[in-house]
Amino acid sequence: MNFLDVWEHPELFKDFDFSELDIKIKQIQSLRKENDLYHKVIKELNNRIDIDFIKESELIEGEKNYALRNIVYDENCEDLYETDIFKKVKNAKIDDFFFGNFRTILKNGRLEIYRKDPQTGTIYQYKSGMPTHLKALKDALDSARKEQLSISNGSKVDIKSSFIEKLHEELFKRFIEINLRVNKIPGGPPIKPAGYGEFRETIYINNNEHKYNVEVDGAGWTPTDSNDVRKEMEKLLNYYNNSTLHPILKAIIFKACFIRIHPFRDGNGRLSRILLNYMFVREGYPTIRIRGTHKEEYFNALDTAIINNDYTALVEMVKNEINQRCDQYLSLFDKLELQADLEDLNNIELSR
Repeated sequence: MNFLDVWEHPELFKDFDFSELDIKIKQIQSLRKENDLYHKVIKELNNRIDIDFIKESELIEGEKNYALRNIVYDENCEDLYETDIFKKVKNAKIDDFFFGNFRTILKNGRLEIYRKDPQTGTIYQYKSGMPTHLKALKDALDSARKEQLSISNGSKVDIKSSFIEKLHEELFKRFIEINLRVNKIPGGPPIKPAGYGEFRETIYINNNEHKYNVEVDGAGWTPTDSNDVRKEMEKLLNYYNNSTLHPILKAIIFKACFIRIHPFRDGNGRLSRILLNYMFVREGYPTIRIRGTHKEEYFNALDTAIINNDYTALVEMVKNEINQRCDQYLSLFDKLELQADLEDLNNIELSR
């Protein structure tokens, strides 16, 4: 069976059950609509999870994002430690009570985190340029939230290949800009590096064929030949857009097929994780982190799905992460309900 043929065999996935998760999601969505405080809590928690998502994603890639290296939250997102950057902020507006007096703000291409020292009352601010990885994630999730409104009203919103290519361009924006400045024919226009911001394909330069094929070290499978990338990506998107499988399952299968095709020269893993969360959010589900500490388990589960069409381990991993996010929301709702009389939390203004 071809790896894309799994979409035509829903019986392979009949034993997967997401009913308990769906009940939690409905409960959270209901509370969020009814209580503005809960809505703001989710926004703040999501901001922090997004930052951790990028850190974990780059750990999986064997990289370390220096723009985020000093930002560390505990498992419950109730603490933030700034290890070596303490700048005093004049006239900073920050709430006296919110998850240990911390706030994350992501705006105008900047990452800002405010911290109020509980002992001295001094306010500190950490700023950095927003990493392109984080910017690509934010763009994807912003699109997902807009699409979610249409989907919840019963409209069909298809995902297009141009959207995925645009996200990849955002992910490699700086790399592309550098290459556009450096690689240019004398007297001619700059040459955009093939396979960055567009699917890798066979191209012809001076009548010579250039294939942009890739390999995945240690994998027991071979990515799609460059001649067939666009055809297989369009076929994958058509399957996803017209599938009646559960939204969580659709997103997981899409991710595995996307990795198998490997449509870009670089960044396929990072973009696949961004797209996974984008697909969750557009269907009303929370984002997740795939943790760097689970790297081997994650790769094994992905390979098993790609090679054997066995999605059991990958689905279980993702379900556990979504379940943990739901439990985080509900736990924090309970906590704030008990302490709501301590502060006028309804005046909190949070980003995103």
